[in-house]
Amino acid sequence: DNSTTGSPRRNQSFVGRATYNYKKKYLFEANLGITGSEQFAPDYRYGVFPSVAVGYTISREKFWKKAMPWWSTFKIRGSWGLVGSETTSGFLYYTAYQKVNYANFGMHYREGSAANEGARWETADKKDIGVEMGFFKDNLSINVDFFDEYRYDMLMTPVTTPLIGVAFKQTNAGALKKHGVDIDILWRKSYKSGFFYSIGGLLSLNENRIVKYADIPFDPEYKKVAGTPSLSQRSGSTLVDDKYFQNINEIHGYPAYTSSWVNMIPGVYKFLDYKPEGAITDEDLHVIGGSSYPPCSYSLNFSVGYKGLTFRAVGVGTIGKYIQFKRAYILPFLAGDLAVHQAQRDYWSPTNRDATAPALTYNDQMYSWAGGTSAHPGYDLALEGYTWRNSDYFNISELYLGYKFDGKKLRQALGIDGLTVSLSCNNVF
Repeated sequence: DNSTTGSPRRNQSFVGRATYNYKKKYLFEANLGITGSEQFAPDYRYGVFPSVAVGYTISREKFWKKAMPWWSTFKIRGSWGLVGSETTSGFLYYTAYQKVNYANFGMHYREGSAANEGARWETADKKDIGVEMGFFKDNLSINVDFFDEYRYDMLMTPVTTPLIGVAFKQTNAGALKKHGVDIDILWRKSYKSGFFYSIGGLLSLNENRIVKYADIPFDPEYKKVAGTPSLSQRSGSTLVDDKYFQNINEIHGYPAYTSSWVNMIPGVYKFLDYKPEGAITDEDLHVIGGSSYPPCSYSLNFSVGYKGLTFRAVGVGTIGKYIQFKRAYILPFLAGDLAVHQAQRDYWSPTNRDATAPALTYNDQMYSWAGGTSAHPGYDLALEGYTWRNSDYFNISELYLGYKFDGKKLRQALGIDGLTVSLSCNNVF
């Protein structure tokens, strides 16, 4: 691959497959992939990734057809395999020098990130057990899959680096656990008149959890990434009591602010002193509920038609997915911006104490304790229900209406074999 890069990137793969099928009853497949990438040192360049799958269609046995003719399909299958990934930040096993133009010293050369000669392939160990069922001549089909994945040797940039004056390249320091179930149900029916319809749905439940991470060794447990859900919010805070300081007496009665804040007014957030040392600082940031990886996703589909006419609707949705809601929509006049967003119109006041946004203020000190930059203090601060929001949705992803003309009549009239006219609408609602 020599696309948009200073030097070509090269891969080399050897793959093989063996399959066995006896009367579509006993099924077997084995795969072997050996893949090399020049992103790693010669001793770790190649990864070996085998996989195997077996299946048994019990419903093809004579005793099954005789005992349960209404249960038309019953198949059990299972698979195991390893999958590799070489998603890296570049060549990991050597160090290059970089040309840097310093403002006061001119052009200099400096050593880049330190090499990692032991870097190797990131590997996912995947297992799946599935059941396929069909009833009433397969008019009703139900498929269930239980899956489990353990991803290890995940490449990541170290949180801490050796005291050698340079940064360190990615290391195989992470591991992720994922498991869940997929359920797919479909009912379909056709009639001799040419009328047909189908209705179905898919439900997917899963959990992702980081089980290993290059955390700072002596950090307190609540600040470590290992053990937290994948794509969760780790720079979060919690609001206490009524979420806001409702009056001056509450401000003076909350000792965590007296030594660290000035210009306090009623209506600003009342943050939890999570690490109870008497002050609100970045040490109080912690993991809060929710993840941007939805633990539940689903889809619904419906179709109906008569001969060449077909109508189809597909909807998709998620449950439990969270998104980062920009703090600019919560805090007015952010970094000197004089614009006011729609979300800020419901702000705290003595007559609107249960508002969705704090009191109007031109002072960023409410967030400065959470880090960030001078222009955007505490920009990554997450508050559940405010800057970290549930984003459950159901979306009509497709509406389709089409008509397929009769092929025999087309050939006679126009000399063409097929013609379909259709209207498709995406993301309608």
